[in-house]
Amino acid sequence: MKPARADASPSVEPLTSLLSYLTGHGMTATINSKGQITIPLGIRKHLGLKAGDKLEFDETAPILTARRAVDRQQWRATMGEWQKASAQALKGHPWADASSAAIVDDLRGGPADRKRSVR
Repeated sequence: MKPARADASPSVEPLTSLLSYLTGHGMTATINSKGQITIPLGIRKHLGLKAGDKLEFDETAPILTARRAVDRQQWRATMGEWQKASAQALKGHPWADASSAAIVDDLRGGPADRKRSVR
């Protein structure tokens, strides 16, 4: 493989292999008598799945869909840590007590629904 040039576009190889899989020209898996399948190695590598990872299935979807399951306790703990760190970092800042909508409005130069004169 040639080294990438600074002006070269990113590789489309991963996207091409995923599209090939999604259009049915890729890997297959067989459901065994216990209802189990083995996710093909290429898909596991592409998605970073490893032994012990849990998947959630959406029974309301019109096609088979699965996504990595989120440990809700771990998620809440991580979000709590982030909120504490954010609050500490914003101490004394004008945005410390502002809502996210107010911060976005401030970054944009005012509320999105504000009438602006045409110049």
